[in-house]
Amino acid sequence: MSSNLKNENTDSFNSKVVNGEVLLEVQNGDESTPKVKWSGNLCPYQYDPEDEEEPFPVGAGLIKLEDGQIVQTDIFATPATAYIISKEKAIQEILAYKKYELLEKFELTNDLNNIVKEHVN
Repeated sequence: MSSNLKNENTDSFNSKVVNGEVLLEVQNGDESTPKVKWSGNLCPYQYDPEDEEEPFPVGAGLIKLEDGQIVQTDIFATPATAYIISKEKAIQEILAYKKYELLEKFELTNDLNNIVKEHVN
């Protein structure tokens, strides 16, 4: 498959994912996890092949499943992916993207306080 055709297929897939037309399979080892919609609440989907600084598609987000597990979705120059992450990893991502309002939305404020206490003591 030519590089251009592969890129066109990836771009088409990513666009469908971002538009909610395709659900992502969640990478979770051998466990069965429901498919999820892509989320861009950390970094909205951006793609401009003419942009010399960022010529690749990028975007990332978090989703909380009904059972409390947190899924990270991302697109970083590859097809969109989704995978289970720990609360600690979710906190790291939220802080890295400076999306502090997500701490409360994902009920991670107490977890962050506990991490801070552990590192202070």
